Amino acid sequence: LPQVGDILELKNKITIGKESDVSYCYAGSYFQVDSNCSSPIVKSVPLKGRSQETIIYFREISVSDFQNAHIKTDKILFLEEFLLSDKPELDSDTFLALQVIAKQNIDNNLDYKKLKEEADQLKGEYRQNKSTDNEEKLREVKEKLAQKKRELLKSDPYLNAARFRYAYSTTGHQAQGRKWDAVLIDS
Repeated sequence: LPQVGDILELKNKITIGKESDVSYCYAGSYFQVDSNCSSPIVKSVPLKGRSQETIIYFREISVSDFQNAHIKTDKILFLEEFLLSDKPELDSDTFLALQVIAKQNIDNNLDYKKLKEEADQLKGEYRQNKSTDNEEKLREVKEKLAQKKRELLKSDPYLNAARFRYAYSTTGHQAQGRKWDAVLIDS
């Protein structure tokens, strides 16, 4: 597991901060570890057609931007399996389990539940009397519901957990779209 001072490369886009003070970090960003990892946060997810549940380990860690050391993060969640795996990719069961966790979090969100109930009620009313007023209200509520779902997916801490890899070495090639102001080669 990462130790203080280790350098990690981010392999996905993450959101750092709270509602009013949000910043984004993109794949290809480098971070220096500022604190040791937390105890594991374990999520066990049953998937259809699987004899065993898929278990995912998350941890929290504080990091600072490698290029701008004054930019530090609060604790951010990362996928332990992604960091330690041989390949920088998620297996299909882990990816599905992350989606299931996000769906459960959405379904448990009170605002989403209220909108869903309102949409179901309007849908029933529209079936009984097909008025254009009900149709318009239903369309508006469905749009609000879809917008809320998008917001919740974007902010789900588990679906959007950081996918770090150790950055002991990296491949730099113009075709990969990487650009650096300076490169240090230690041979």
